[in-house]
Amino acid sequence: PAAGGTQTLPRTVGWGKALEMLLTGRRINAEEAYRAGLVNRVVPRDKLLPTSEEIAQKIASYNQIAVRSAKQAVLRGLDLPLQEGLELEKRLAGSL
Repeated sequence: PAAGGTQTLPRTVGWGKALEMLLTGRRINAEEAYRAGLVNRVVPRDKLLPTSEEIAQKIASYNQIAVRSAKQAVLRGLDLPLQEGLELEKRLAGSL
C-alpha cells in the first residue's frame, strides 16, 4: 500500500478491516465500501456524474469561507483531542 493507505484506511474502517483489506488485497464492491464508510453513497453508473455535480453545486452555493472553515475543523480536528477540536471549531466559527 502507498499514498497513505496504511494510515487513512484504519482511521476510516477500523484496524481489523483495514488489515484484512491491506494484507489480503481483496477487492470490495460498492455496497461493502458503503457499509465500511469508504463512500458516502452508491448510485448507478449513469447517475454518478449528475449526482456528483448536484453535490458540488450545493457545496459551491454556500459561503466558501464557511465551507473552508468546516473542512478545516474536521480535518485538523481529527488529529486533536476532543477539547482542542472543540476549541478549534469555536475559533473558526468565531472568525466567520
